[in-house]
Amino acid sequence: MHYYQVDGGGLGLSLSYNSTTWIAVSLIIAVGCWKSASSRIIRWNNVDLALLLVFIVLLIPLLWSESPWRETTYDRYLGIAAFLLVVFVHRQFALTDGQKQVLWAIIAGAALIQGVIGVIQFIIPEYFHFVKSGRPVGTLLQANVYASFLATGLAVSLHQIFANNLSQRFKYLHYAVVFVCVFVEYLVRSRTGMLGALFVTLFMFFLYRTQGKKIRALTLLMLAAVATAMAIAAIPQLLSPNGAATYKRENISSAGARSIIYPLSLDIIKEAPLIGHGLGKFSTVYMDKQSTFFAENPSLIKYSIWLNHPHNELLLWGIEAGLLIVLLLMVFVAWLCWQIWRKGSLPNKSVWVCMLPIALHTQTELPFYISAPHLILFAVLLAESAPGKVYSIAN
Repeated sequence: MHYYQVDGGGLGLSLSYNSTTWIAVSLIIAVGCWKSASSRIIRWNNVDLALLLVFIVLLIPLLWSESPWRETTYDRYLGIAAFLLVVFVHRQFALTDGQKQVLWAIIAGAALIQGVIGVIQFIIPEYFHFVKSGRPVGTLLQANVYASFLATGLAVSLHQIFANNLSQRFKYLHYAVVFVCVFVEYLVRSRTGMLGALFVTLFMFFLYRTQGKKIRALTLLMLAAVATAMAIAAIPQLLSPNGAATYKRENISSAGARSIIYPLSLDIIKEAPLIGHGLGKFSTVYMDKQSTFFAENPSLIKYSIWLNHPHNELLLWGIEAGLLIVLLLMVFVAWLCWQIWRKGSLPNKSVWVCMLPIALHTQTELPFYISAPHLILFAVLLAESAPGKVYSIAN
């Protein structure tokens, strides 16, 4: 995922780091399937079966969706199938506690590498043609995608610091990740990333509230990271007092184009609430609705934009597949949360917290379409958070 080469932009495999990510993940999936086949053992739990059921139901709107728009969503379903396959394969490995520590260290290490890349981009942005307004984006090329990944890395490190008696090398790694992720989050100034980081910090401190010594140490470390970032971010302003500095802060209070996108999307849902407008037809129906809106409100024409996604996953399914599918997704999420918080152990709940930054991001943008690392990481976190007995079929 740390690989970059010049590309034409877009989504999915159009981005270079997604191609290299899927090459690596495909090999891991192959090894997992081989391991399951060679041992003649298939492992699963109730969450895996529920995910499979949800996927089957999501296929139903294909029956009434029109061609050729329906065909444009096949890659979306391939992504969902790949997500389920990663969850399944992760279960087949049946990692020991020591192996899980290594897995978490790899994820935290990825966040640390991205954080270091972000620091370099902030210091010398002129060497990175895709860095706009001085805001670091790592190799993920988009500020909010980058920020939500860092927030997830922060959550994983907090999970490990609180949940395990780590060896010294892993301990230093995770504390370094906490500092670097908080430091870079301030430089990126992404609302999604900052909210995700804030949520995971508060939830982790609540879950492990009995570990007061670690909470105090982490609080001081995070405050030091923020203070350092504030000092470094102020340097360009001091050097360019007349506003010539390239680093610009995002307007935290501005909803931007979303203040138009979300109300229009809700109006579109009202036109076909039960079964939606058909898979793949979001862009068509949205652009028609947007044209009518700007004809009536010419003063807001600056927010005119071509969209293939409403920057909210539930709105997308509501528009294309109807509110019944949205209700199904919400019921599954509620059931999963109930399973974790009523039946799960403290580590299960802690890993659930690690999912919050990406889950929040799906309601403000489209991270799973832009970033394969987000999709893979979310699948691993979901598999690790799932409580309950693991069943198996032997021979």
